[in-house]
Amino acid sequence: MERPSDNRCTSLINHDNLSALEERLRLVKENDWYNPIRAAEICLVPNIVVLKDFKVPDFVKYTGLECPNTHLRLHYNKMAKVIHNDKMLIYFFQNSLTRSVLSWHMKLDNTRIKKWKDLTDAFLKQYKFNLETTFDRTNLIAMEKGNQESMRVYAQRWQYKATHVQPLLIETEMMMLFTNTFQSPYYEHLMGSLAQYF
Repeated sequence: MERPSDNRCTSLINHDNLSALEERLRLVKENDWYNPIRAAEICLVPNIVVLKDFKVPDFVKYTGLECPNTHLRLHYNKMAKVIHNDKMLIYFFQNSLTRSVLSWHMKLDNTRIKKWKDLTDAFLKQYKFNLETTFDRTNLIAMEKGNQESMRVYAQRWQYKATHVQPLLIETEMMMLFTNTFQSPYYEHLMGSLAQYF
């Protein structure tokens, strides 16, 4: 047999749940995301017509940590069939974003993004701190092997950076610059193997 106080608690809980549900419904009605007119207001590219033969590519996702120029080039390459269609470029750009970058994209003001150039300018401005800077020979010599980094991992990291140096390094110059990044006793040990390819 239930106590009267239990019934009163149950009725209060149900009343609270009902009030919360009514509040949620009110908010949904105010936002009215399912209304096509409201959706057009928040969409970056309203009234887009996707070509029948267009197959949505598998995009490399931009996380906000990579070079934005490189990501834009990847996007261009994937969208080669519609490269002159600003609406298509803008519309499918969101498919190449993830995490916080996608959140940033969703907050863009559609009154400011009218052309593909508007979107690329906003994107490059937002992620300009990730632009790859040109590496030179001085940067290579200044590199150091980390304490917890294996020799193989350091060599791969160094070689990756060396491939971005302009003008390109020749093999013997690359080996000399690499060995100069080491202190004793590593330096002496490496000097004996200079004849090998890097």
